[in-house]
Amino acid sequence: MGAKLISAVVAYFHAQQSVKRLTQEIGESLGFCLDAQTPPGSDCLFVDHLKNAYAMTRDESYDDEYWTRPEAYYVTGMPPEDYLAETCPYCLTTHKLIQERKEARKQFGIAKRRISALGRSLSKGSEAKS
Repeated sequence: MGAKLISAVVAYFHAQQSVKRLTQEIGESLGFCLDAQTPPGSDCLFVDHLKNAYAMTRDESYDDEYWTRPEAYYVTGMPPEDYLAETCPYCLTTHKLIQERKEARKQFGIAKRRISALGRSLSKGSEAKS
């Protein structure tokens, strides 16, 4: 049981550090976009490329005899990766980092569940000995 526990704790630590690192990199990447948009000494309005890329709309006129829920479409008419590739390289990097962080958060959740499961089994084992 000792090797499993150590392995689970190490996986938890690495997943936690990965999420933390990616969150920091996302913030830095968004900062680069803001810096690129704002000329020195100016108070320009910030264009949120990510918000524009992720914006969805529904086609309310869509009606099918089997499927009556309206179809969802990107407002820009293209997937976020394509829109960001055309508009802002910093936001494209941010988008990719966000996708990586989603996967890192899944791994972090898996590591948490592993530790919880090991804790439960250790708890049951110690109760049986008492």
